[in-house]
Amino acid sequence: MKTLRFILGDQLSRDISALDGADPASDVILMAEAADETRYVPHHVQKIAFILAAMRHHAAALRTAGFAVDYVTLDAPGNTGSFTGELQRAVARHWPDRIVATEPGEWRVFKMMRGWAGLTGLPVEIRADDRFLCSRGEVADANVFLDAIKPWRGAQQAFTASGYSTPPGRRSR
Repeated sequence: MKTLRFILGDQLSRDISALDGADPASDVILMAEAADETRYVPHHVQKIAFILAAMRHHAAALRTAGFAVDYVTLDAPGNTGSFTGELQRAVARHWPDRIVATEPGEWRVFKMMRGWAGLTGLPVEIRADDRFLCSRGEVADANVFLDAIKPWRGAQQAFTASGYSTPPGRRSR
């Protein structure tokens, strides 16, 4: 089974979950420099240069380890400038049976990845990023908790800002 494994610029580790079980004999690792990712928020040009250099270095290390790496540079002919566009082009080049990626740190990219199966007609496995202490679900649970205490925190801050020394719900010492 040929798998296309998509590695993002902030996932430059041999231990990333997208590479778990990777077979150098049949799998292809896709890495893409996407102009959209350099423009969605302002970035210092040196930060972009550093990330692209790190990506190229990681791709070279993966090749040395025996992996087939499809690396798309910013100035590559036909570069679409987006992760989705480059994924679609790679699917046309390599004809994989499935796509594997590690969940990204950004919600906007995660939503993009969730649409890849519909665009490519292939199964897409988005694996948990196990480099962090908390999973996406655990962070979501924490956010639900934080949302629940926001009204209380707001009342507490408003009360103390208005000159009272003791916020609501607390006793004076």
